[in-house]
Amino acid sequence: MITLLNNRFSRPGIFTLFVALMLTTASHVHAQEAKESDRWQTSYDGELSPEKTLVASLISFGGEAQEKVNHLRWTAGNTNTAMYFSVERSKSGNAWEEVAVFKGGDASDAVTEYLFVDTNPAAITQYRLRMERNGAVSYLTEAVEVFRWNAVSEL
Repeated sequence: MITLLNNRFSRPGIFTLFVALMLTTASHVHAQEAKESDRWQTSYDGELSPEKTLVASLISFGGEAQEKVNHLRWTAGNTNTAMYFSVERSKSGNAWEEVAVFKGGDASDAVTEYLFVDTNPAAITQYRLRMERNGAVSYLTEAVEVFRWNAVSEL
């Protein structure tokens, strides 16, 4: 059991707190106000599953139309080689297709930059990033729309 009392963790053994995007397979997590003072007590009953924990921070994600292609760029920190990023594309925002897969960084704390060039964009295309590690999946962003103004005016 891990307990947070006055912003301090107490647990026998070692506990590492990842301050980033975190998904865990928890039995349950609950928080309650401590009765004797204004302290908060948070406890976690279950087990942390590092192999199912996604620890990455998305720093930036954007896209722009250039000539006949769309360029997507994103920057992420704390990536590792067991992690994959998928770029998904949609014309309507309802049906998504995977258009590219990128392997994570080199397991360091370094920031990694990625570039994807979509050579078959629509007049208005939405993109989103999906991260996967050992079967655990997370969508990192809301959809980003790229408008191709010359293509829109030709419609």
